[in-house]
Amino acid sequence: MKTVIFDFDGTIADTFRFTFDIVKELAPKYGYEPLSVEEIELLREMSFKDIIRKYKIGPVKLLRMTLDAHAAFLNNVNLIVNTEDIENMTPALERALRDYNDVHRSYNETLGLSPI
Repeated sequence: MKTVIFDFDGTIADTFRFTFDIVKELAPKYGYEPLSVEEIELLREMSFKDIIRKYKIGPVKLLRMTLDAHAAFLNNVNLIVNTEDIENMTPALERALRDYNDVHRSYNETLGLSPI
């Protein structure tokens, strides 16, 4: 294997709550009501284009909101990493890789394929 894709969010970082807090914090500045967790969950199901339409966000406002949200994220990124989980990362990655290999081995055996 030459490439490993690692999904950082949800493993050693959970940005959902952090993002929710940023959106809530920016609400007064950009003139929208703070969203509930349920409303944010519904937005996760929508396309970006549909969200922009729903909230009538123009390009300049979108740029400003994005820059402010990005700055807030960078200023507080250390708050989203669960340092207690870092020591468990190596065994978790080893287990995930072992499971991945087992699944592909079983799949190849089912298809009657031999290892290269």
